[in-house]
Amino acid sequence: MNGFTYPNLEFHVVSLDSGFASLYERPRGYGSLAWPPTQVQYLYLHLKEIGCRTVIVESHYIDHAFMRDDAIYYVRSLRSYPNYTKRLHFFRSSFDLARWQEIIASAGSGQFAESQRELQSNYLGYSVMRPLPEYPVGRTVLPPLEEPSRTQEHDVSFITRAHQVHLAGIPLNVIGVPFQSQDQGVSACATSALWSALDNVAFAEEVTVSSPASITEAATLYPLHEGRALPNDGLTIRQMCEAIRAAGFSPIVVRSASIGEDAFQLNGYLKSGFSPVLAVAPMENVGVGHAVCCVGFKCGAPHPQTEPGISFREQSSGLEGLYVHDDQLGPYAFATLGQLTDPDSRDVETCIALQWPDSKPATTWRLQALIVPVPQKVRLSLSELRWLGLDIAQAVGQELGSIQTILDCRFELARNYKSRMYSFDLSESGLYQGACATVLSRYVGLIEISSPEGPVLDVVVDSTESMPDSAVLACVRRSRFPADQSEFLEQLSNELGAKLIS
Repeated sequence: MNGFTYPNLEFHVVSLDSGFASLYERPRGYGSLAWPPTQVQYLYLHLKEIGCRTVIVESHYIDHAFMRDDAIYYVRSLRSYPNYTKRLHFFRSSFDLARWQEIIASAGSGQFAESQRELQSNYLGYSVMRPLPEYPVGRTVLPPLEEPSRTQEHDVSFITRAHQVHLAGIPLNVIGVPFQSQDQGVSACATSALWSALDNVAFAEEVTVSSPASITEAATLYPLHEGRALPNDGLTIRQMCEAIRAAGFSPIVVRSASIGEDAFQLNGYLKSGFSPVLAVAPMENVGVGHAVCCVGFKCGAPHPQTEPGISFREQSSGLEGLYVHDDQLGPYAFATLGQLTDPDSRDVETCIALQWPDSKPATTWRLQALIVPVPQKVRLSLSELRWLGLDIAQAVGQELGSIQTILDCRFELARNYKSRMYSFDLSESGLYQGACATVLSRYVGLIEISSPEGPVLDVVVDSTESMPDSAVLACVRRSRFPADQSEFLEQLSNELGAKLIS
């Protein structure tokens, strides 16, 4: 025998209320007096709010993100960090180890599908427990507290996707956005925020998301302003842009301007499926900055137009709040938007106030900038798309005076837009022209004109061009466009040089 052994795998079943806190062992040392970490407390509260009752502990799990971080950084430490993790699986039903063993036995006795359905119907997600004494919360995928919904009063949406796991060989799915806390070795807050922000767009573009250590390496590849790459104290906006480019995407940086402009940018990019990283600063201008990943939004009815001569409203004015992954707090923290006046410069700035899952106030930050990873072929900015949208919305609002015109701008995958065309109530020739006779860029810029009663008009723009004026591909008539205004619609399409689809 050479003395090398293979690891053992064990499953433990514990109650969330009675056993969760004991899963995270308090480390030795003076620096660990505050225990458990904030992220663990937040995670417990989030699990309580989504109805979790039981936790299955998988004792030996190889997590690809931590394995990469271990190979780059922790393997060189004097302390022997394991290269494996534990994985916690969360369920809404109550059961014990005996019941878990019965489910496995049933799956092997010709009832695999039934066992899978039982587990899936109660499965809430998972969290990787890293072998890092003070930073144990690794890759975590859970559903948000609030269910996505769209009504005339509110639109709640998240940039989530399905993640598949295999528990004892049984495939299970959870829909969410991955979260993990920083570890201050290979990742700081900006690294963790970027790691989450890249998940959905990378999945859509069939690109593998790098581990936090790989993101930090890419961000610090070029000469540093000061300090060292690892351990990492934080990334500048320029370094975040370098990491985004290294991952195969283009960074769009939008500096905070006003609460109205910031709300437009946040609303548009989130509806496009792109997660902005928010660079924020302390309220008192004392201390270090921070970065969080925006993963969802809550929007109400647009505010009434107060500017004389403007014949439309903007949907983004109804933005009520954001959902962010804050690695210093936890996943899906709700944040409200507000304004403050800088006492020195007298400038009015946008601020975001975060909350715990039970609505207890957390931290308030000043918004400095949005850093948005987008596919390289999306060369059109949301700001440029908006400038064209403002002119179109004004023209439509003036012509259709009896309709309350609402403007909204975003990007959308062309294949998704063409799929939605089948529900647009187009004529047969219009549907065929749109679905079969119109070439669209992979992502299209979408200027949506609607009313409180429903959609009025879509203007579809080629996103591979940097200027939208000469890149309008189609004007698509929607269900609420008045039948007696066909001549105006033809004239508008001609002026934009676009194909009319009705």
